[in-house]
Amino acid sequence: MSTGYFLPSDDAGKELWLKNFAAKLPTYATKYAIPTSDVTDMQKSSTYFTFILDYNNQFKDYSKKLTEYKNEMRSGNTQNNTPSVLPQTPNFATIPPVVEPSIFDRAVSIANRIKSHTKYTIADGTDLSIESLPKPRKVVDAINAKPLLQLSLVQGGHPEVAWTKSGFDALEIHVDRSDGKGFGPVSDGSYLFFAGFFSEALDKKIALL
Repeated sequence: MSTGYFLPSDDAGKELWLKNFAAKLPTYATKYAIPTSDVTDMQKSSTYFTFILDYNNQFKDYSKKLTEYKNEMRSGNTQNNTPSVLPQTPNFATIPPVVEPSIFDRAVSIANRIKSHTKYTIADGTDLSIESLPKPRKVVDAINAKPLLQLSLVQGGHPEVAWTKSGFDALEIHVDRSDGKGFGPVSDGSYLFFAGFFSEALDKKIALL
């Protein structure tokens, strides 16, 4: 499937995007020479995709409840061993007209034609949600993060600790020197890497807090 960098990656996001695009496309159809057939197709496609997504979600929920009911009939329940209500099959009174597959291929194609038009403006693109999505910022869990450490011997038999920064600017390394005091901070990084008497570090416990 063709993708646009403005298009959400998940189904729920795509549904909301298409609703907005289909609803506002008629406003820009004349300016960007979008045929009426394309506008109609997007509106029908939006309605059908919303229907089929809801249909799918409801059947997933129904299937889950039916499995739980089946298990209860087989093995009983832990509350009072009385039967639960039999799950009801989802019922859709009105099914919208089926559209051609590859809905979002067609939507992205229309969006790209608009973006390449000589009259295109960022304001129009923002209204149609066809401007690029902001790059999501990586959230670092500073409390629970535990980067992987690699401990190895370097020239002269000194231990060296290597790690991937993973979004952090620095690490705080604590060491247990088997002196009964438990873990304590290594006050000087060079002490860990180069002090001669620290050559037994491979046998020490090193923790990251």
